Amino acid sequence: MLLRIKQIWFSIFKKGVKMPDTVDVFDRNYFESRLQEQNKRLVHALGRISALNDEVNILRNELKRFKSDVASDVQYLTEKVG
Repeated sequence: MLLRIKQIWFSIFKKGVKMPDTVDVFDRNYFESRLQEQNKRLVHALGRISALNDEVNILRNELKRFKSDVASDVQYLTEKVG
């Protein structure tokens, strides 16, 4: 199909030949199947992005809690030593 598109492009722009009225390049079933495949990939990618976003938020919250715990432990130790 890509070869046919290149041939049509060459006919139009290089040779100056007019395109025929009907072009058999467009196969509806092919484009529908490609669209469905891309739709599935997009849905999968969006789901993965959402899951990763949730994971990042969880890690941020755990890091904040860890920093707070470390700060309180350091404060405890400085009070006991000092």
